[in-house]
Amino acid sequence: MVVSIRPQAPVSTSLNSLVKGFILTQRTDCKSPRTIEYYESNLRRFLWYAERQEWPEDVHMITEWHIREFLAYVSGEGNRWGLEGNGSESSRTKATYCTVHHYYCVLKAFFNWCVRESFILESPLAKIKLKNPKLNVVQPYSSEAVSEYSQHLYFQPQSPHRTMALACSSQHPQPSMLSLECSACYR
Repeated sequence: MVVSIRPQAPVSTSLNSLVKGFILTQRTDCKSPRTIEYYESNLRRFLWYAERQEWPEDVHMITEWHIREFLAYVSGEGNRWGLEGNGSESSRTKATYCTVHHYYCVLKAFFNWCVRESFILESPLAKIKLKNPKLNVVQPYSSEAVSEYSQHLYFQPQSPHRTMALACSSQHPQPSMLSLECSACYR
């Protein structure tokens, strides 16, 4: 018989403690610092909203309707998060669908982690499905447009982009020097 000599500490299921545990797990799973900061900032705002709305602290009490309410707040409000000195000055305007989707993805990752770690049986996001946002596809410049632009810059001696224009229009381009594919500049 194996006996543990360590006493089992009671595990808190408060939102605050689970968010801390989730962030700690992301760190120990070697996620990038930017990913961790992204999770932290989005979840900090989620906790801020939950506290303002006086939601229950226990994660078992959080329902899909709490999550829907939060996502509606994100999508419908300008001047979100209290704004005063909390780094959210960009939240003055109404959020785009893409921003709402980012919050959804962070909450989904968090609550799925809660399920995997057996803190809850089912994620409150299980019944909430958001479509992926449409990506804005940026069309590349045509060879003609690049050639035209380089010709324009060639005659602008004060332009900082003149060197690139000269490199693209020269007979012996050195793309390794500029990390540039110059063949697009030729006619």
